[in-house]
Amino acid sequence: LLGAYMALVVASFLEERKRGLWTMVCASPAGRLGLPVWRLGAVALGALLGSAVLTCTELSHAYWMYGGLSELGRVLQSVSSFQDFTYPMTIGSFWLLYLLLRALGAFLLGLTLWFLQEAIADRRLVGAVWVLVLGGEYALYRRLPGTALLQKVNLFSCLHLRALVTGYCNLNLFGHPVGQLPLVLWAGLLLGALMLPGIGCIYRFRKPVSGYGWVNRLLDRVRRLFAPMARHASLLGHELYKTLAVGRGGLILLGALALAALLAQSPTLGTSDPVEVNLESYYRQSQGPVGQETWDYLAKRQARLAEQQAQWEELQRRYEAGEASDGTYEIGVMNHGELQAQALALDQYQTHVEALATQPGSYVLPHWVYRELLSQDSARSKSLFLVCLLTLALLFGTQAGVERRTGMARVCQATPRGRGMLRRRRHGAAWILTSAFSVSVWSVQLIQLARSYGTLPYPQAPACCLTFLEDLPGGISILGLWLLLTLARTLSLCIWSSLILGATEKLGKRG
Repeated sequence: LLGAYMALVVASFLEERKRGLWTMVCASPAGRLGLPVWRLGAVALGALLGSAVLTCTELSHAYWMYGGLSELGRVLQSVSSFQDFTYPMTIGSFWLLYLLLRALGAFLLGLTLWFLQEAIADRRLVGAVWVLVLGGEYALYRRLPGTALLQKVNLFSCLHLRALVTGYCNLNLFGHPVGQLPLVLWAGLLLGALMLPGIGCIYRFRKPVSGYGWVNRLLDRVRRLFAPMARHASLLGHELYKTLAVGRGGLILLGALALAALLAQSPTLGTSDPVEVNLESYYRQSQGPVGQETWDYLAKRQARLAEQQAQWEELQRRYEAGEASDGTYEIGVMNHGELQAQALALDQYQTHVEALATQPGSYVLPHWVYRELLSQDSARSKSLFLVCLLTLALLFGTQAGVERRTGMARVCQATPRGRGMLRRRRHGAAWILTSAFSVSVWSVQLIQLARSYGTLPYPQAPACCLTFLEDLPGGISILGLWLLLTLARTLSLCIWSSLILGATEKLGKRG
């Protein structure tokens, strides 16, 4: 809520561009120098007010539910959740510190959004840039491999402050351990010190006429290249051209595909449970049709497990007889914990294989890679679907505004083609673009999984061979299920696109 509130505060700075006053603002000395100072104050005041309202709401609700004003003078570390917080203070003092940290985090987010907004000359590209930058930050925050430092020092860590004050974490900064909270604060200070002069320089030197960069020049060249084709295209082709070229839809779709590729890359197993880790290892090592090789592998693992169990019992006997040292016994105890996890995983594996053996044509399959691809509970699949929803809302949410800004809205409504045929062609173009985009996103996920795993084995195997899909009919293969899921997702996204277009058309008529 606080992040969305700061985005609304910063987006209000676009009013002079929407009303055609940007040239006047940039031509006046107060617009070049005084205006950014006052807007900086607006961002700071908005962050403080939003944080204060949110914190006071939490305090009021907590007092109404639990009471406890007399407890605010107690030491903070007496609360179990804050035993790792290294700064001595009372609970009441901590609420003030938490309010300050929340305000600083909201201010840093607002400052970042403001800098990105001013760096983009075309206001129609601001939303796309926000989505791409925040999507990349969220991908880092969701712990992509190789980004350990950026996972902890991140814009989203400034909004999710509980992780900073309820856990003790030292980060490796150029070989030196540094606490996470001080590092986040110093990084925010450094980032703010770089962005504030940048915003001032943009207000001081950039003019609206010369503010269009290489992106807009490239888009203009693309328009000129495809303009002859658009003149002779059908009504459907014209709608596609308008969305992709005139409305910057091509750039939005390319950015969304890049974000999808970033979110889908190098997934991990997703669990640290030793039983699950060993079970997945068994599935990988014995993958293939259920047959004699599967039973040979099971017998081999059982024999190896029995041998390790015998070694553990022998170590216990030697330790009780005084023949083994304490260090050797402690190592054996740790290995025995892993041995128990292997035994539990092997029992689950044996039960599953015996169930598969009763079904002809069954396969032993790796579950991790197919859980990422087919499970509805996969966090990455949910993130990709959310990216699709936001991208389509950004892509088609401005369609009705194009005719309204160019004065063509009344002309379209006054003609038969504008009332009926144009609407059908517009929705048809939206469904074409949505289908192509949806298939591209889920194909990117498929490619990234194949790169991470090396290959996607046995796509012709029945999907019911996977434990999380065992209730499916046996005739559906893994490839067939993926195609059905892609079709269902694509259809739902097409309906979403039509709803967005319908809403913008209604709003355009009222406007």
